[in-house]
Amino acid sequence: MARIRTIKPDFFTSEDVVRLTPMARLLYIATWMEADREGRMVWRPGTLKLRYLPGDDCDLPALAQELINGGLIVLYEAGGQQLAHIPTFTRHQIINNRETPSALPAPPDACTTRDARVTDSSPSRDDASEGVEHATGTPLVGKEGKGKEGKEHASATRAGAAAQGTRLPSDWVLPDDWRTYCVEKRSDLDPDAVAENFRDYWHGKAGKDGRMADWRATWQRWVRNETVRAGQRVSQATSRSFLHTDHFFGGAEA
Repeated sequence: MARIRTIKPDFFTSEDVVRLTPMARLLYIATWMEADREGRMVWRPGTLKLRYLPGDDCDLPALAQELINGGLIVLYEAGGQQLAHIPTFTRHQIINNRETPSALPAPPDACTTRDARVTDSSPSRDDASEGVEHATGTPLVGKEGKGKEGKEHASATRAGAAAQGTRLPSDWVLPDDWRTYCVEKRSDLDPDAVAENFRDYWHGKAGKDGRMADWRATWQRWVRNETVRAGQRVSQATSRSFLHTDHFFGGAEA
């Protein structure tokens, strides 16, 4: 089953990726969509060809061998099945919590220890947590720890915060660089007025609906869509005006 995945811009200049032929790079992206949330999949090269490269005259086994030789895909067997694992998958994909847990057995430890250089997908969990920290001004790590345990605790805390998101702080004010984004992207808007609408809207949200993993990205989308919302507000105000006039004149025809 194909799944929605995303790509980081620096994928295309990654040392591991630029060594691949163009078609092998495309196949590598296709494997992300085939993999489950742990980066595992049943290894069926024929299915990959039909599903992702149906109109291309290419040697899929040779392309797959490029990925294997580069350590981007690791093959293993379990329960009589030929399986594959993407070693860097969980480090570079933010997975929807509603996605079904992996039903495939984990690969041997040797398959998961590759220290990959490739940055092959959308913002990592740490990247997302940076967006939350930027908006709130509060680091997302928990208590400081020493050595490996402390690092694992901090990593788990950041990942959990990124997955759940945070609410917009009650004392939120528009950061200077966010203001600059608004001015550069939409010179027709008043950043302070947009910020007031943004703050009122998100402070009015309750419970889970008011939580975001990346408030900076949320602000940028808000700025880009402000014209649409403004048009909706004008339309609603106009409708209320007509209703008021009709009521004033008793709805009588001239």
